[in-house]
This record gives sequence, C-alpha cells and structure tokens, in this order.
Amino acid sequence: MSFGSKKDILDIEDILDEDAKEEKEEVSAEESTEDDEKEAKKAARKEKREKREQRKAEKEQRREKVGEVKDYYDEDEIDRDDPVRMGEFVWSILLASIPIVNIICLCVWAFGKNAKPSKKNWARAKLIWVLVGTVIGAILGAFFIGLMAAVG
Repeated sequence: MSFGSKKDILDIEDILDEDAKEEKEEVSAEESTEDDEKEAKKAARKEKREKREQRKAEKEQRREKVGEVKDYYDEDEIDRDDPVRMGEFVWSILLASIPIVNIICLCVWAFGKNAKPSKKNWARAKLIWVLVGTVIGAILGAFFIGLMAAVG
C-alpha cells in the first residue's frame, strides 16, 4: 500500500498551511472589524462627553455675563426642543381646567421663557379660547340680567 510520494505529501502540507493562513486572516479581519466598531463607539461617547462639557462651559459663560440667573430647568435634564410628552399634557390640561389657576398657569406657559415651544403654542391657543369664552359669558350674562330686570 502506497501513500504517495514525498512531493504529494509536501503539496498537501502546503495546501493545509495555506488554509490555516486564510483562517487566521479571516479571524484577524473579523477582530479588526470588531475593534473598529469598538473604536467608533468610543469616539461617539467621547464626542457626546465633549458636547456636554461644551454646553456646561457655555452655560457658565452666560451666567458670568448676566450674573446669577435662576434656571428652573437645567439644560442637561430637559431639552426645550423636545416635544411635550403625554404625561406633561395630562397635568397641563388638569391645571388648565381649574378656574383662576388656569389663567395663571396659561400665562406662565404662554409667556415664560422656560416652556417648550409646543406647550407654549398650546397655552397661547388655550388662553385665547378662555378669553373668548369669558367675553361671550359676560355678554350673555348681561343680556339675561337685563331680561330678568325687564320682566321682574
């Protein structure tokens, strides 16, 4: 029984070595891809951290220019460009349904600087409707009082 010549055995060993090299190259390519992804994530985190630090530095500069400014909202916690969430609207509508309190809250939200734009626009529209309702109620009230005085 013959296993082949020495040349055949060396050819087989070369083929096996080439296969092993290709596997190593594939593994190293996958590792480099994973390393690239890790580096990209690190870079993104670093960029976010730098932006946050820049916002803090800008906020400190504004405070130095203006003096001690009382911020009701911390810019890092609430972004005023975000839309108003449903929970905020539920509480806003509840407060807007209480007499006297509604006018105060609507004025604060409509003309205050710390309100989100969507809430500010809603408060302005609601305030207009409250004023229209008040004017119509006053006209109807005066009409019915005059009618009662004429009858009675």
